[in-house]
Amino acid sequence: MRFIDTLDRFADRPVFIDGQSVTFAHQLKAEIAHIKQQLCALGAKPGDVLGLWLPNHASWLSVFMACTELDIIVLTLNTRFKHTELESLLQRSNCRWLAFSPDFMGIPFSDIISKIDTGTLKQLKGFLTLGDASTAKAQFPDIPCISIDSVEAKKDTTSPSAQQAETLTAPGLIYTTSGTTSLPKFVVHAKDRLLQHGLNVQHFFSMNADSALYLTVPLCGAFGFSAVLGALVAGATIIAPPVYDAEQAAKLIREHQATHTFANNEVIAQLLALPGQAKQPFPSLKWLGYASFAPSLGDLPQKAKKAGLQLLGLYGSSELNAPCAGQRPEFEETVRLQAGGQITDPKGKVRAVCFDTGKPLPHGEIGELEIYSTVAMLGYMNNHEETQKAFTADGYFKTGDVGYTLADNHFVFSGRKGNLIRLSGFLVNPEEIEEFIQQIEGVKAVQVVGVPINDKTVCTAFVIRQPQSQLDAEQIKQRCRAAMASYKAPQHVFFVDSFPVVQSANSNKIQTHKLVEQAQSLIGNLPS
Repeated sequence: MRFIDTLDRFADRPVFIDGQSVTFAHQLKAEIAHIKQQLCALGAKPGDVLGLWLPNHASWLSVFMACTELDIIVLTLNTRFKHTELESLLQRSNCRWLAFSPDFMGIPFSDIISKIDTGTLKQLKGFLTLGDASTAKAQFPDIPCISIDSVEAKKDTTSPSAQQAETLTAPGLIYTTSGTTSLPKFVVHAKDRLLQHGLNVQHFFSMNADSALYLTVPLCGAFGFSAVLGALVAGATIIAPPVYDAEQAAKLIREHQATHTFANNEVIAQLLALPGQAKQPFPSLKWLGYASFAPSLGDLPQKAKKAGLQLLGLYGSSELNAPCAGQRPEFEETVRLQAGGQITDPKGKVRAVCFDTGKPLPHGEIGELEIYSTVAMLGYMNNHEETQKAFTADGYFKTGDVGYTLADNHFVFSGRKGNLIRLSGFLVNPEEIEEFIQQIEGVKAVQVVGVPINDKTVCTAFVIRQPQSQLDAEQIKQRCRAAMASYKAPQHVFFVDSFPVVQSANSNKIQTHKLVEQAQSLIGNLPS
């Protein structure tokens, strides 16, 4: 099966709904044929890299599928990237083609591209544009420009050699890691593994032709694209507006009877907070998978349950695809709400290993999680050394995450290994402290970090106060000392207006290393 073959499963049903228009399989096929013809005419070759810098739109799929037919590798790019990020990724990946929408949301994408250095621009052989291309053509007269949605071809007339180029075991997609502390790595996935992952997602989450997926995250990320893969192989309609809006989401979920969504907890909280809704506002939603990204939403499970929704914890990564694991509706609530779950790959396995010895631990004991999956990445592009470090000798991926197993294919995720703090000789998960502080009246959000000071790790809390709150640092420290072991109580509490974040495809990730640097500076300036 090829990616384009998944469109045959839709018959006369919609493939893609963006809130303004509806796209059917025959329209996508015509657009795919048009893109292939244009790329071949401009000399595109197997192994070329194309930067896919488009919002959630049916043409995102058209460009991707056209590239897979020609063995062109797609590099997914977040539309929130600015010129510095874009330039680095295009240059490092040796990108030859760039697909973008010059007039999306009024963002001057052509101007962003114009700020890229001349050398990187010269390596580009052509643009693929969605929407009005006049600005791009005027600014870059020397770079050929293909209009994605100016479809003239009615059928695929590319040469037999081009049609036969596709190799399913070849690289098809590159995700970029979030790069919170270093340059992003390029995560390379083979086409056959992506298709198999789509089948895994379809079966695990019971998707079929009667299903409808509401996509709340960008297609450029592992959670977004993997969810869409599951829908495609199932023949399920995809509802994916280019920009998430809670009111529009509620309307589309009800109008199109969405059955599945994979979201972060902030998105779900926004949906449930909409005024004037029925007691059970979304009765069609059967699978509501969620990942916890935003702080201060500890009561979300109770709110969801009251609205008749059953939350299912998820787990994923760029290297393993997402969701790599998910909880099942039949699990006990205490387990079902936890991040992690059963591995979606039927052949997948998970183990927790000792931090010091690397030896597998019994079920229930916390250690570093290692996951075996037949749909894992091929490796990091042009980085053989990091690829070797990422896998064990017997093929398990070293996630860098902490948790414990419940069975050979079932686990609970506790946090990032790098986020654990060793305080007074004890290994502590900062989330434990954060959850307690979060319950203190006047606290809107909190992040706890371990700060190296004079060869000692000092527990430090950064707190965002609720508006008009008069809460002070000493009150928080006293409450912590009264409720938990003394070594867990923060020695310092600093109030801030926001946390430093880095944008990723699924959410904004808090940069804890910047909080550590900020704490070191603040503590150093305190009176002794």
